[in-house]
Amino acid sequence: MKKIKTLAVLLVLAVFFSMIVGNCDDSKPENNPEKTPGDNHGNEPGTPGLSLKYNSGTPVSGDELEVAIIAGSLTFTAVNEKNETIDFTLRSSSTAVARVSGKTITLVKVGETDITATARGDSTRSQSFKLKVLPDTQYNITVEGGTADKQLASAGEIITLIPDVISGKEFSDWTIEQDGVQMLSGKTFRMPAFDVKATANFTDWSPAGKKPYFITNNYGQNASTELLVQWHNDIQFETQTFQIVEASGDFAGAETTTVTGNKFLATNTAPLYIGDFEARNVFKIEKTGLTPNTRYKYRMGDGDDERWSDTFYHTTASASYADFSFTVVADPQSDDSTDMDVTLQAANAYDSDNRFFLMLGDIVNQIGKNPSEIHNYTNVANNFNKERPIIATQGNHDTYRAVDVTGQGSNDRYMYGEATVFNKFVTFPNNGWDDNPDKENRSQSYYFYYNNVLIIVLNTMATQDNTTSSTPGMAGQVKQAAWLKNILENDKNNNLSKYRFVVTHVSPFGGRTSERHLQREVRASYGKIFTDFNVDIVFAGHDHVYGRSNPIKITGTTTTDTTLQELQPQFETGTSGGVVYSIAGATGPKFYQLEGDPLRDQYFPVRTDTQSPGVFVNVKVSAGKLTVTAVRGSGAVIDEYNVQAKN
Repeated sequence: MKKIKTLAVLLVLAVFFSMIVGNCDDSKPENNPEKTPGDNHGNEPGTPGLSLKYNSGTPVSGDELEVAIIAGSLTFTAVNEKNETIDFTLRSSSTAVARVSGKTITLVKVGETDITATARGDSTRSQSFKLKVLPDTQYNITVEGGTADKQLASAGEIITLIPDVISGKEFSDWTIEQDGVQMLSGKTFRMPAFDVKATANFTDWSPAGKKPYFITNNYGQNASTELLVQWHNDIQFETQTFQIVEASGDFAGAETTTVTGNKFLATNTAPLYIGDFEARNVFKIEKTGLTPNTRYKYRMGDGDDERWSDTFYHTTASASYADFSFTVVADPQSDDSTDMDVTLQAANAYDSDNRFFLMLGDIVNQIGKNPSEIHNYTNVANNFNKERPIIATQGNHDTYRAVDVTGQGSNDRYMYGEATVFNKFVTFPNNGWDDNPDKENRSQSYYFYYNNVLIIVLNTMATQDNTTSSTPGMAGQVKQAAWLKNILENDKNNNLSKYRFVVTHVSPFGGRTSERHLQREVRASYGKIFTDFNVDIVFAGHDHVYGRSNPIKITGTTTTDTTLQELQPQFETGTSGGVVYSIAGATGPKFYQLEGDPLRDQYFPVRTDTQSPGVFVNVKVSAGKLTVTAVRGSGAVIDEYNVQAKN
């Protein structure tokens, strides 16, 4: 009996000592001074992790994040080790300092709290950090060779630097004397919790000038004979030369046109605070009289051999029906457009003969506040529009974001329909609905024919008041609806097209659960028109998920205040002759989680999350049918369907 008791005691002691040894395992961060709680994003070594980003995509790096209480709130996203967006939960150890609601943390008072993010359904993926909420202390900003949009700022505020205009000099970049200042673009930085001194650097301006830059292109109304090209050059160059010739020819025999520029200058002043765009001239040519089904090359410059642009190529549409293909992409919405670059490369690899890209809006994240974003988009676009146009529509992020009259941003809001900057970096035919003589202030809807396919681009940002409206209005939508109906009626009466596509940023039917801004307005204004005139597919972005509906007929006029559930009896789904609504995903890096919704499942048989490196939709047009394939940037096909010709 004593032996049994002795063995029992020994077993208990063995278990006790094994627990002590296990707790001293130096492979765990808390037991190894070489490792920090941030290693492996809070996971065991070798375990797939979770990485957080907040607000405009700033990574949460290290074990601490300092933010001034004036910031109000932080919204987070998360990716795994493959940079794929994943769902997660947030927890705050002190809700008295910061409380959590979904993916947003609201700052309550000055203090510290531990924040933990855990992947939903996989507790092995997590990241923890200490959030330090700082008092609303303001720090000095000193600038040499320029100015800042404010001289005092709290930690966490975004500061824009504006270089001086110096005769004989050209601005190159900024130098920040203090370490630890996070630059967000070439002209903006996030204010730290200390004073900052910035110095503008300049180089001597060369009389030789520059090659043209920020080049965009598009078709005219008739893609078989018309080409549009727009570009920028320095303010010193008032005219430029445009040359075009068949691709097999030589520029020595090219048709040459002199183009006069229009001055463009934007400053970050009240009441718009749209960001600073240095003075330059914007040039645009509308080339007509081209030969159908012909490949051309063109360039622009000031006539000096050293200052011609790169050579661009353009293939006109056929004068009559012929098979072809094109690619639909949506929502690059980033500061550098690198994800868009990857997705468009994948699209070209999938179909090297696609004739053009349809870009469904939100080409940048904040078009006014961060001018470098539209610069970067246009530069990346030039990698692709040298061979084929990128045909863009305006999204809500492609409009100004107004702030209050002090410039502090407390009334930050989109100004729907405002497009002065957008129009300087995107070109389109002048056949839209807007009869406002000051067309600089609105992006236009427009349309064109490619072979016998009609493509109509709608501006879902159009509103009643294009400079001060903070909420969507209907006056612009009513005018645009009448314009849309006239185009489709003329097309039908004259039997001009075999297929009809409409491009919008906001869809009449969202791919997620929530009714997001403008969806009801778009559905009310255009839905029945789409049905009445046999539109084949409506392509839209905005939702950052992929979705494809059954054919839908909208049999009655809807109203802006009608809920989706109440609208259901007015729909006929799965019927012949209905319209397919395609939510084209996103090219990244911003992706939304798909939310369950039985109602949407009835009319969206295919809905799925998108993820890096994005999604593109390839459309092959043939006499009898459309073949539509949605493909991830990785090459995986996520959806394929046919739409039979209606006539």
